[in-house]
Amino acid sequence: MMAADLIANRYRIIREIARSNDVVYEALDTTVGRRVAIKELLIPPNLTGQARRDRIERFNREARAAGKLSHPNIVTVYDFGEQNGRHYIVMEYLEGITLRDALQTRGALPIEEAVDIAAKVLAGLAHAHSHQVVHRDVKPDNIHLQPDGGVKLADFGIARIMEEASLTGEGQIFGTPSYMSPEQIEGRSVDHRTDIFSMGVVLYEMLAGRKPFQGDSVVSITYAIMHNQPNPLIGVPRAIEDVVFQALNKNPELRFQTADAMRAALLAAMRAPDAPSWLPAQHRPLTGQPLSPGPFGAGLPSP
Repeated sequence: MMAADLIANRYRIIREIARSNDVVYEALDTTVGRRVAIKELLIPPNLTGQARRDRIERFNREARAAGKLSHPNIVTVYDFGEQNGRHYIVMEYLEGITLRDALQTRGALPIEEAVDIAAKVLAGLAHAHSHQVVHRDVKPDNIHLQPDGGVKLADFGIARIMEEASLTGEGQIFGTPSYMSPEQIEGRSVDHRTDIFSMGVVLYEMLAGRKPFQGDSVVSITYAIMHNQPNPLIGVPRAIEDVVFQALNKNPELRFQTADAMRAALLAAMRAPDAPSWLPAQHRPLTGQPLSPGPFGAGLPSP
């Protein structure tokens, strides 16, 4: 598409703003005078048959997944469709930068800022999960920081709508390696708790200025996720560190069971930044006993 193109007799393309597996344009909704972003599906010429149909269906599922959600911390989808073989999604235009941009520029964020961002993303995830949508690709690149302090979770490109049949075959892997849960890496069926693990990775990275699982290849990174424990978070109150490490539990049954529970535990930890340390560092519950829910979803170790 070129500038001045009109999609669906309504959306006027202004400029291209991003290109990867898809292309994203800034555009104007001429019916209401609203600035929007339009994502257009790019289909490689050599992609044919069932693979082509699956690619189109994944794109349409992204639109349906995000389109059924309405929350201040999730990018709003206004419309989607197809015109002359071109598939598109119309969504709100986001000002500001991604969390990835912020981390690359600033390194580790102040604790209060990191917790605020995480709490807002978790609120969005809780809403998505309540509508049976699992994001499956929570990472700093998909978290947008707006000039007014707002935070938006975007890119539901590999989201799973739980009530629909899965397009992911047994053993197929979708996601970004550094932020994948162990069950994603193994190609097993995943639920909303995979997003909680990914949010733990993002929160750790915001607090430490580095990812919790390091490696120089996909193989070494995924091995670390499956087998290694992250280093302690230096300078971070123990109550907050406990929340991060429970989210990073390799067993989904021992993580926070909902995004709301993780958010509540994180906010409670912020209210008690000097809470006592209950467990020695070497016994943090990455693969062992979870913290008991208590009134805020996490707190004292289970008896």
